[in-house]
Amino acid sequence: MPLVNPLFWFIMAKQFGIEKYNTEYPNQYEAERKIIIDAIGDEVIEIQHIGSSAVPGLSGKPIIDIAVLVDSAEKAESLVKKLGEIGYELDMEAFSSERHFFRKYGEKNFHLSLAYANQGSFWHRQIIFRDILLTNDEARQKYDALKLKLISDDPSGGKDYIEGKSAFINQMLNI
Repeated sequence: MPLVNPLFWFIMAKQFGIEKYNTEYPNQYEAERKIIIDAIGDEVIEIQHIGSSAVPGLSGKPIIDIAVLVDSAEKAESLVKKLGEIGYELDMEAFSSERHFFRKYGEKNFHLSLAYANQGSFWHRQIIFRDILLTNDEARQKYDALKLKLISDDPSGGKDYIEGKSAFINQMLNI
């Protein structure tokens, strides 16, 4: 699968502002979940809706974040072609020692992380933080206000936006 120029991702990211929670997000997740399971289901340990679109009432970019747990980085690598066949593009700029990261933009927009069960804590951090936001109104309200401030300071959703969110997340996870 050809890699996409990182400038493309920067331009695409600028198109997405912060929006109020869309009550269609759970339905969009479920529909995409079925597509993913049909494509790679035999290799999936678990699949979860993560990120702002998984938390009712939380503002965010209009992108459905999906985490898929697979055995290893090697297993994730073996799934790149199958995910490409359903529209996912591997983003090597967001690649890490804990996950393969994919984007799928169109009528609906998705970010997909293939997390590795045998290394890193990406999966656990994502699930725990999502669950904190689902159950703690104060944390959700603070995170919502922070994201709105950060995007007004950095409309590109770039480095400052990401670092500001990461600091809050790490604080909530006691990292």
